[in-house]
Amino acid sequence: MIVAVFLTGLVVVCSASCPHQRQGLKRWSDVTTWNAHNKLLEGDSVFIAEPILLDESPPDLENITIETGGSLVADPESKVTLRAANIYVWGSLEIGSEECLFDGELTITLTGTRESHAGEKNPKVILVQNGGILEIHGKSKLPWTKISRTVGPSSAGEVYFEHKTSENADVEYYKKGLSIYTFTIDTEGMPQFKQFGVYDLVWEGKNFADHINNVADGDMVMMSTQRYIHRDDSHAKSQQFLAYDALETLLYGEVNNAGILRSVPDDGTTYGLIYQKGNTDSLVEITKPLGEGFRIHYIWNDKLVFAAETGSGPNYYYHLDNFRISDIDAAFPLLDVIDDVSSWMPGDKLIVTSTDYDWQQTEERTVFECNTCTARQLRVNAPFEYTHFGKIIKGNTIDMRAEIALLTRNVVIEGEMEDTCPPGNGNCDDIYVYGWDTFGAHVKVLYGYASVHIEGVELRNVGQHTDLGRYPLHFHMCLDPPDSSNPPYIKEVSIHHSFARCITIHGTNEVQLIDNVCYDHIGHGYFLEDGSEKGTLFDGNLAVGARRGSTDLEPTDVHPTSFWITNPNVRFVNNFAAGGQGTGIWFVFPDEPMGPSKHLNAMDLYEAKSTAVTQFYNNVAHSNVHKGIMFGNRLTASRTLMCCNHWQPRADPKDPESDPIEISISKITAYKNRRLNIWAEGGLINWTHISVSDSTNGIMVHNDQLVDRFSGRLMKSVIVDNSENIGEPEEGDSRSIPMYWERNAPHTGVTMWFGPTKFSELWLDGFEQNDLYDTGAIGLKRDSPYLFPMTNEFRDIQHAFDDGPGLSNLAITGTFGVNPGWPDDDGQKVTGFTWYRNMPEGVRRYYVVRPDHLSAAADDCKVRSNWRLAICETKYGDLKLRLRKADKNKGAVYVRDDLPSAQVTMKMEFTNGPQVVLDGSRSYTVHFLGEIPGEMRIKGEGMEIGDVLRVGFCLPKDAVFRISSFWPYRLRSADYFTKVNSLEELDAESSELDGKKYFYDDSTGMLYYKFINNKDRGPNEWNSCADGKCPYLNIYVDSGTMDDADCRERLYGDKLNMPKPALPTFDDVLPATGASVPPQGWGAGVTRPFTTRDVVDGGLSDWTGWSRCSVSCGDGTQRRIRKCDTPRPQNGGKDCEGPLKEEKPCFDKACPIDGDFSEWTTWGECQKTDDCAGFSRRTRECSNPEPRHGGIYCTGAVDEVQPCTVC
Repeated sequence: MIVAVFLTGLVVVCSASCPHQRQGLKRWSDVTTWNAHNKLLEGDSVFIAEPILLDESPPDLENITIETGGSLVADPESKVTLRAANIYVWGSLEIGSEECLFDGELTITLTGTRESHAGEKNPKVILVQNGGILEIHGKSKLPWTKISRTVGPSSAGEVYFEHKTSENADVEYYKKGLSIYTFTIDTEGMPQFKQFGVYDLVWEGKNFADHINNVADGDMVMMSTQRYIHRDDSHAKSQQFLAYDALETLLYGEVNNAGILRSVPDDGTTYGLIYQKGNTDSLVEITKPLGEGFRIHYIWNDKLVFAAETGSGPNYYYHLDNFRISDIDAAFPLLDVIDDVSSWMPGDKLIVTSTDYDWQQTEERTVFECNTCTARQLRVNAPFEYTHFGKIIKGNTIDMRAEIALLTRNVVIEGEMEDTCPPGNGNCDDIYVYGWDTFGAHVKVLYGYASVHIEGVELRNVGQHTDLGRYPLHFHMCLDPPDSSNPPYIKEVSIHHSFARCITIHGTNEVQLIDNVCYDHIGHGYFLEDGSEKGTLFDGNLAVGARRGSTDLEPTDVHPTSFWITNPNVRFVNNFAAGGQGTGIWFVFPDEPMGPSKHLNAMDLYEAKSTAVTQFYNNVAHSNVHKGIMFGNRLTASRTLMCCNHWQPRADPKDPESDPIEISISKITAYKNRRLNIWAEGGLINWTHISVSDSTNGIMVHNDQLVDRFSGRLMKSVIVDNSENIGEPEEGDSRSIPMYWERNAPHTGVTMWFGPTKFSELWLDGFEQNDLYDTGAIGLKRDSPYLFPMTNEFRDIQHAFDDGPGLSNLAITGTFGVNPGWPDDDGQKVTGFTWYRNMPEGVRRYYVVRPDHLSAAADDCKVRSNWRLAICETKYGDLKLRLRKADKNKGAVYVRDDLPSAQVTMKMEFTNGPQVVLDGSRSYTVHFLGEIPGEMRIKGEGMEIGDVLRVGFCLPKDAVFRISSFWPYRLRSADYFTKVNSLEELDAESSELDGKKYFYDDSTGMLYYKFINNKDRGPNEWNSCADGKCPYLNIYVDSGTMDDADCRERLYGDKLNMPKPALPTFDDVLPATGASVPPQGWGAGVTRPFTTRDVVDGGLSDWTGWSRCSVSCGDGTQRRIRKCDTPRPQNGGKDCEGPLKEEKPCFDKACPIDGDFSEWTTWGECQKTDDCAGFSRRTRECSNPEPRHGGIYCTGAVDEVQPCTVC
């Protein structure tokens, strides 16, 4: 049936700050509100064209359409559940306002299956359409904070018994049924084990009954489900009814056929119980459906906590039990936090994040009553299974304190879900829907909306993994906001158990996302979709638990990322990516906006890669499987990933020829990300105040060698491998391992790749040598074919450890346990960097190269065995050979002239070449495998005034060739060069001819050239040579015997077999150059409170009214409370002064006192009645105490008589 509320006349709406107080609102509960003066019926569709106050829970409805001019306003004075298939908003849906937060309880449940919604474009939705207003303003409660003290399984309190660590756990592991424990409590109030058993009720019901019948008064009984409960009502020999009868007799004194256990079906439903025999107030019983676990408890005498639980899981065999007896502190852990959490109430659900490599160590808990807690303390309902680290380490530079986030809100939007994936979803066979029904609810905002502001809301069971474009909160192609002075926002919202992202911004600008919590979501979390979305504010958001999705959403959802940012025009501050199956934060730009945004003219082609990020400050990523923070790769038009972001911000992003500019990305914390903490890719990016710890790779700063030769800088940063946060060690290990599937993977703090990159003011620690894996503070990207230039430089490096064999490693490369042990990749053959070493006498410059005879050719090179590298003081650079595409993979052999047996062979898949001495004391030749390349360019990188590098190139002896160069001189052809007749002439120093002369030896086919440069690199030079101009030579081979490409034999002859002398070594200990903590101001430091926000001191609310008396009679107490939330303290603001609770005595009436008898008097004298026979009497009174205040008089005799004799 369709029911409409029509506009019957002009309605005047007051602009009251509280929507529910406006004049003219009609009550939903009033039958006269509806056309036919009849209440709505289940399945009705409703059209609302007037202001309606939602003050009761309607029956399940089909569609609710709020038409233009109509409004639906929630009444905070009524607890309401609104269930409908869809809600369409053309008018306004209002739940509180910015000035009048909604303090009632409202749940909106969107119903139906994918099949029941078939044919709908936007099913199971709150859809804000053209002109629509959506204002939801729930209570303001702190969204999330950090713990200030480490908590874990044994962080506090006493555990007197734990089933899962007892011998009984091994005995019962493969059994199924009900597990039962019986404990007695001794005279000192301590539990004593009495009996344990696991019983299949069908076949062992009699044994169950015997166990129950053996329970004595005062004994404590605990039951839980182990795997599943078996019942068979039809089997003639089933003993289950004996079990039911025995349990009901224990609990109720008789068989009443009404016990909960008797009704538990054989379908995976679980059951639990705790009961002290004779104490009816102690009974706790629970059942849960298949897949849901439980934990129940009973507190005995404010001292002992008896707890029974069973784990949740997808099938019968996952329900594993546990029993625990402990004190209060161990049962309900006390958490110290850094913010005022007095707004969190008992029963509120929350999460405590992992601080280890495994994000699934995040634990869900609920707030437990705590009358003694301060405003910055709370108790939770169950002990922790994992350790959650709560410290800022290394001199307050690495903040590893676990996040704790609130999930519960007083306004809820949820999807009604099936227990398992229904076939109609069409994706149940996909392993990445995890067997779930993924057809959840969603909220979608379309172009033309009038106003959308959402805060203080909980969304659960939301998002649809079945179809595109159905995300929990979704702005879809809305373009610019209708009112730029009041942009749309989503803040203090919790979104959890989402089947497709958390918040999607698509083709919409200037949306503000502030202090939200996104937990346990499939696919990306916070998602900028097309790359056109500009001006988005991300501030203070938390994301936890990004699960891999299927490609039904986006191809990149196989790399689930908490924050997926596709446009650099964002303000991104104070955001935390606290674990998931992919990457925490990923900035990845398309060449131009994709999808429907392509034609909006939002960004020009390649504009994104020339645009600086508006703001990136104080962001954190930890506990992710792949990377913590990633600036890298590009998005293709088909939404797949490809190499290299080419990101070089420019003065005018729309002009690719405008000047490159330097920008800063600062204050990043990343730890416990398995593969890599930070991938920092881009040109002229100054990465500052970074703190990284505990990962296979700490940070990799590089320019992907594709952006104008400009790389970046890493400075004032703290880099640690193994910290005191040891995590949850694998069996046999002393700490957790980042990649448990590749336990021997090498660890590096600074991972070099490409360059040149400037590394300065770095504090390094935690790189102790061990027997499991290689570790070093400075290393290179492994398995790479690319060049690592010598102009990667390290200055003011402070290592807090002694370096040397058997100690720690400042640098490493090569293969663990092998010396030199080099992989066959070209990039592994050119390992090197420049190290400006701080010495007592000043700074000395060293060149660190591969420890082979070609690379370590200078006389002063010495091999450092624990580095598997050589250290030299003679000037070094790079000989860089570039081949045209057609000649790539034609291998090249580089030979040292004075020791021809010293050679390096490279595949030459990419531009590459060896490290070479630049003082002229060594010369080199280049030969080719196969045919000679038709065209090659050779550069001398790192060269400055006074440097000399002579190189010979093998050409066919009958070659016809051309040469040219444009630096250091403009020499367009061989005619502009001076041809000399010998190497001696070439080597002879000449200020006029050096850099212009060459020698071709037609007897060997060798073409020789001496590289020089005429400009020095400045201290702020970003390139390998001054102004990016390195000396180079172009060689073009036009004809000749092209397979005559290897001149080694005719050039060197027997010298090719010259013995190689042992390289000198240097294994002295290098003492620590840094203190035990980093210098002040280095690293990211404390990540919360947020320094980007104003400090707000707390303010006290008004007192509530006095509560009812705590007892119905006698002396009791009344309580009233107030909160520190007007406003709540924020960003390090002061807590409120004064008590938050007050109590006063109360007395309503005296409690009834039931009478009880006094002791019997002694027997009186025998009174003779006949001959010797007589009787004696004794009495008692109803006086101990006397019945008062309506109490019950004693029941029983007040005197007794017995026979006696007097003879």
